[in-house]
Order: sequence, then C-alpha cells, then structure tokens
Amino acid sequence: MHEPGGQLLTGLASLPAKQRAALVLFYYADYPVRQIAEILRSNPIAVRVNLSRGRSRLRRILEEPNA
Repeated sequence: MHEPGGQLLTGLASLPAKQRAALVLFYYADYPVRQIAEILRSNPIAVRVNLSRGRSRLRRILEEPNA
C-alpha cells in the first residue's frame, strides 16, 4: 500500500512549475491569491488559472489506478 503523502508529493512534482508553486503557496503556505501573484511576479488572474489547472491535473494524477 502506498503512502498517501508520498503520492501527493509525487503528483505535485509532476505538475508544471507555476501550477505547483501556486498550489503550494495557496494550500500549504496559506497565502491569498493577490500575494501569490506578487511572489510569482504574475497577476491574480493567472494565479487563479494555475490553481484551477493544477487542481484538475493533480486530481487526475492521484486518481490514476497505477498511481
């Protein structure tokens, strides 16, 4: 049986850098979208897009039967 945290870390590692950074800063570091945009030198709309796409991609990765 796989360790759930290990699967999450593996899934995060497979995401594009901007999606991974947005997810980690939002969910782990608890930064608001506007502050994440400042940290990443981006804009809030791009951060929201990266959060949405990152969540979707991570969900697909974690739901794969061989994951």
